[in-house]
Amino acid sequence: QVCGGGKWPELIALEPCASPEDKSGEEYHMFGTDECSVCKALVSDTFGVVRMQRLRPTSTTSADFHALLKRLSLTCDEMPMRHTQRVHLHEEMKDVCRDLWEENAEVFGRMAVERSRKYALSVCTAKLDACS
Repeated sequence: QVCGGGKWPELIALEPCASPEDKSGEEYHMFGTDECSVCKALVSDTFGVVRMQRLRPTSTTSADFHALLKRLSLTCDEMPMRHTQRVHLHEEMKDVCRDLWEENAEVFGRMAVERSRKYALSVCTAKLDACS
């Protein structure tokens, strides 16, 4: 099982985490606010949004790319709805996400053109070094 419910099974390797038990005894997956966890969630969400879109830009200069990039820029604000997190940590998670996005918009935006699983899996490790 994975953090965030594994909404994008193609990227299941991006979100491994511990599985504490809630009061009912059922497993749930709490999402971290560290840079690595947030990066993995951002990549997973971005990958999912790109895969679900009808727009398929082939260049970073196309109108389709800019329209999709505008949609992707909302990913951080939507993150608490996609990943299990304590309410008091929602803003911290969004702040870490926004910082990652602003500092690396070109890398995340490239996912709109480079839609491969291989590229997505390399973002947090090889491209950004957010996860050691």
